[in-house]
Amino acid sequence: MTLREQAYRGFKWTTAGGIATSVFDFARFSVLAHLLVPGDFGLMAMIIVVLGFARAYADGGTSNAVIHRQDTTSNQLSSLFWLNIMAGVGLYVVIISASPLIASFYNEARLPGLLAWSGLVILITSLGSLHQVLLRKQLKFDAIAKIEVSAAAFSFVVAVLMGLLGYGVFALIGGQIAGSSLATSILLVIGLKDWRPSFRFKVQDLRGYFRFGMYQMGEHTLNYFGSKVDYLLIGRFLGADVLGLYMLAYELVLVPLKRINPILTRVAFPVFSQKQQNSPALRTGYVELSKLLGVLVFPFMACMGVLAPLFVPIVFGPGWEQAIPLIQILALTGLIKAMGNPSGSIILALGRADLSFYWNLFTAIFTSVVFWFAVQHGVYALAMAYLLISVLYFAAGQELLINRLIHLSWPEYLKVFLYPLIISMLMSVIIYSGYLYFTSTQMLEVVSLAVLIVLSLLVYLPGIWFSERKFLSGLAGIIFNKS
Repeated sequence: MTLREQAYRGFKWTTAGGIATSVFDFARFSVLAHLLVPGDFGLMAMIIVVLGFARAYADGGTSNAVIHRQDTTSNQLSSLFWLNIMAGVGLYVVIISASPLIASFYNEARLPGLLAWSGLVILITSLGSLHQVLLRKQLKFDAIAKIEVSAAAFSFVVAVLMGLLGYGVFALIGGQIAGSSLATSILLVIGLKDWRPSFRFKVQDLRGYFRFGMYQMGEHTLNYFGSKVDYLLIGRFLGADVLGLYMLAYELVLVPLKRINPILTRVAFPVFSQKQQNSPALRTGYVELSKLLGVLVFPFMACMGVLAPLFVPIVFGPGWEQAIPLIQILALTGLIKAMGNPSGSIILALGRADLSFYWNLFTAIFTSVVFWFAVQHGVYALAMAYLLISVLYFAAGQELLINRLIHLSWPEYLKVFLYPLIISMLMSVIIYSGYLYFTSTQMLEVVSLAVLIVLSLLVYLPGIWFSERKFLSGLAGIIFNKS
């Protein structure tokens, strides 16, 4: 089976799972936005930052090493399994111990109690994390997709019920715990049929993984810090209410990257790892995945930027209007970030976790400095700073890392985005004109939004099919091939 076939058959399942999961996540966010206040979401954003840092250390950075290496033994897996559990317990203790300091940093006295509950997610996920990695390595993306969709559906039900019962921010926490519990339970049921850990833990089993893992752990920490330093600074200097508004804009606009990029990475990394000695195959795979991201993400970002003034009041209700300018700025940011997102899979597949570490060290430091100055001028200034540094990171990272590693030229790379970008821009002009017209006629906002969404599809889908017919036909043939 070719690299392209392996990638896109995995993409078939992970895309279906990602779309379904995103629908449940969006529905949960939308319903709870009517039941909670921005400050509740701001508190949850503070918690998310803490849990994200914990996850960077949850497996000692060894998960991707298991996928990268093709010679892992059962004894090594057993040691890795118990390492994950010990790390989960240790991280939960650290979270509880550090919660007073975290509360002091944010000036939020409610955080210690909230962290005690939300930190349970780290304990729960540590039990099934290695089994999920093994499913990824075996390219069993159908099983992973079904697990994640089931967890997202359960999380939605629990969170909404708790929101209706008046639990406030605990509705967000409860939904997260419920989803993690169900996913871990299913992973263990499925995973233990194929492989059971023995009661073995030896440091020598892990030696081949620690070097890769240490870079990965450092890279994950720096990458996450760089991606959430905006949450940290907004929560610290502007408070939970403003952070809640920013969180809505961030989660709404970057949903395609939050879901689609992990989908591609999850498929691409194990496939690329099997082709790590074949530079032309890696180059072809990277270019095609980049094109796919452009085709999927560009029109979404364009619609978000244009339709936010209609979309936000209808879907999230009153009290969220200040998020509209943030959504429009972050839509441009998302477009830029989409162009360089498959790069991590290439770097890891080549075993260069050290490059990811040093790159993320630089970006974490630079982003922190820029955002610290920007947040002094308010949340909109920070959003603009995010856009500008995203352009810088894309250009520098592509040139210094990817292009040199796989011998890819700028013209060869940029031309894959040409048609998706042109058609998305044309679509933006047309639906913006429609928006201005409907506003002048005082048509019902719900009707206007529905008509403009349909109009955007009528413009983009034929346009992209006409311009990228060969690429899309080949993709459809692989995805819908039943074999």
